[in-house]
Amino acid sequence: MFNGNKYNDPVWTNSPSYSTRLRLGGMDGFRTTAKLYKYPKNELIDYMFYGFDFRYEASNWKVETELMHRENKADNDKLMSAYLQGAYWFPFQNGAIFKNMITAARWDAMGSNQTNDDIDVNRFTFGLGFSFTDAPFNSLIRVDYEFYFTENDLPLFNDYEEMNSNKLSIELLLTF
Repeated sequence: MFNGNKYNDPVWTNSPSYSTRLRLGGMDGFRTTAKLYKYPKNELIDYMFYGFDFRYEASNWKVETELMHRENKADNDKLMSAYLQGAYWFPFQNGAIFKNMITAARWDAMGSNQTNDDIDVNRFTFGLGFSFTDAPFNSLIRVDYEFYFTENDLPLFNDYEEMNSNKLSIELLLTF
């Protein structure tokens, strides 16, 4: 149990947040996870999240998929999200700065109960990364391009215009 809001923005409620996760398998080979997360914030937001994922990783590739469902118990608003992604990495022999080059592709979708088909936004992401360590997904620099296909606007994408628009991003991820 924990305070489900941000660390520097505590919210006191009469009901605690909680989460639970069941994982079968490890990081190599097959792994599946089922999860449940309860987040009561106030009388307008009382989220229940649940979902599952499947993952398989071999010597220099991995593929994973996840399905998550969010329901606001306060107003019965529902949101579903799903993704499928894969990555393949090429180790560099005696790489001075970079140890691996990682190619990745991802499809994700999100939809609410406001439409008949429940898919409002699709996104395809293609990426190329370069890792600074032998572990390909630890510290790395990554270049991604995202293609968005919006069927219906979702309110959570309306904070600023760039949220659901095609974009090129460059990310530096440092793990320590």
